[in-house]
Amino acid sequence: MSLAKISMGNKILLGAGLLLLIDSFLKWNKASVKGLGSFGGASGNFDSAWGYGVGPIFGILLLLTLAVVVLLTLIDQNVVQMKLPDLPIKISQLVAGLAGLTVLFGLIRFLTHQSYPGISVGRSLWGWVGLILLLVFAAGAFLRYQEGDSEAAV
Repeated sequence: MSLAKISMGNKILLGAGLLLLIDSFLKWNKASVKGLGSFGGASGNFDSAWGYGVGPIFGILLLLTLAVVVLLTLIDQNVVQMKLPDLPIKISQLVAGLAGLTVLFGLIRFLTHQSYPGISVGRSLWGWVGLILLLVFAAGAFLRYQEGDSEAAV
């Protein structure tokens, strides 16, 4: 398997996706209580990207997108010998759709957060890093879509 043979879109998707997966487990929110100042986490596990609301959907879509891109890369590199099923859409459209949904739900998760009376909840450094990685992930998906399908994946 040669890294030089992996397309630039797949490299960006895999790199940004793995970093985003790691970042998704870190605290995206910080809280400030009136009179007590700010502290790193507000409450329990809702602080990470996997927290409440659309967080689990974002996480599952991210894992699914990464799994599809890894499988397609392994097929392109002839590490895995398999024929993909005939789909009504192109593989590049499938990857773009999955990545697009991942970015959409990631942005929704970034923009929404729980708040409590007397507690102001905002973004931590890891939330902003997650937003930047989401944008890089989207750029990688766009590049992957423009590259089209390889001969091995069709």
